[in-house]
Formats: sequence, structure tokens, C-alpha cells
Amino acid sequence: MTTLTNLFEYWQMSPADAGKLADVLLGWMQTGYVYATAVTPDYTNAQIPYAEPQRPMRSFSELAAIDYAKDVFFDENGLPNANYWRLVNDVSIFAYPQPNVNGANADVLAAAGQYTDTQMQAISGYLAGTGQYAQEGRQWFQSTATLSAIAGAGGNAAPFGTTISALRILVTVHEGRSMYRLSAVVAPQGGATANTTNATNATAAAASTSTTAATPVTNASQPSSTASSAATAAAASQSINYPYTILEILENDEIPQNPSDASQP
Repeated sequence: MTTLTNLFEYWQMSPADAGKLADVLLGWMQTGYVYATAVTPDYTNAQIPYAEPQRPMRSFSELAAIDYAKDVFFDENGLPNANYWRLVNDVSIFAYPQPNVNGANADVLAAAGQYTDTQMQAISGYLAGTGQYAQEGRQWFQSTATLSAIAGAGGNAAPFGTTISALRILVTVHEGRSMYRLSAVVAPQGGATANTTNATNATAAAASTSTTAATPVTNASQPSSTASSAATAAAASQSINYPYTILEILENDEIPQNPSDASQP
């Protein structure tokens, strides 16, 4: 909860609102979660009753069903707002142990690494080859020891890795006025995986004496298709011995797009 709360506070949300938002998201995703704030989601009294699935989100569209979160991430017409697109840019609904510091934005560096603006400027300069690193040119972190040295005292390099867990590939083909767009997310061996944990049946769980282990929630960057399609793609890629696993393939209008970028190919 701390990382999510830090993220939303970095967004300039009040500590109370940041904690509340993190609380409802974790309550939606984790098995047996006990709410830590005064929030009391009541999904059973909805027009069509439902319950928290108690497994990691498989699509950012699920945010529209989460109490309080739907007011933060969608406008009065039910359309994704700026907060929605910022979250999409900050976190991932694929599962992997550590975000890659080489691709982490300021929000993630502040939330997971608790770095200050000055430290993030140093990290950015090292990666871009600007400022005091202009003579060296663009570089990338190959170890967290280098990250700690560049950032200086303070912050926490431990949550970060330095290798790619998932890579989004965007392809755009033009012919005259026609345009075809393809978006694919691939993972190397040992990299990210699709969340395929089944939702928890709250009624059955309450009646059973057995317990179900909670699925770890990994937060760290882009929209996803359904778990079934991701699992099918993953199985297919492995069967033909690709050196990577295809986690997602989307075409044309299926690719979620920030309205502010709608005019860009």
C-alpha cells in the first residue's frame, strides 16, 4: 500500500485521498484484504450486485467498477480522464518482480524509489546524456549500484531492476490514407507474465473452511487484453520456440489511446 500511496501523493493528492485510493485498489485485487481506511465499498447493493474479484486487474477498464476509483479515473460522462492515462503510464497489469529503472518515469521513481526531484534530475541526465553527463552521452543502468551512485544519498534502489521484463512494440503501416496499427507486448525468458489468477467467489469462500493464498500484486505500464487471449498467445509463442513470450497483441481501434495523442500515428 505504501508504494501506491506514495504514487498518488506524488500526483499531488492529499495523504487522506491517496490512502483511500490505494485502499480501494488493493481491496479489489487482493484476497482477504482488510481495508485500512474508512472506505467501505458496497458492491453487493449495486443495481447488478457484484463483489471484489480479489485477484490482480487484467484490464484498466476494471477501474470503472471500483468504488471511489471510478470517480478519480473517469469523468462525468464515464470516459477516461487525465488521471486514468497517468495511471496507465505509471503501472502495469502484467506481473513481474521489479520495474526497469531505465524505463521508469518520474512518478515511478518517486513512488518506488522515494527519490527527490534533484535525484530524479541526476538519473534522467545520466540516461539522456545531458547536464554533467553530456560528455559521456546517453547511458543506461546496468546495476543498482550505479543507480545508487548516480542518485546520491537517500532514496532506495532496491525495488528496481536494470533489465527488460516486458517490451511494447508499436508498428504503424501507411498506404495512401489507410493506416494499420499493431501493438504487441513481448517478454523475454523469465520476464513478465500475464495475470491469470481466477476471481475469488466471495460466497463460496465464506462457506469454505479452506484458505486461498493471496496473489502478489505487481505494480510498476500499459493496457492489456483479456487474460485468456494473453495466455493463448503465450502458449503459442512457446510452442514455436520464440525466444520471447507474446503477452498481448492488439490491432487498430483495439489499442487504447490517450485522447491527447489521437492525432499522432
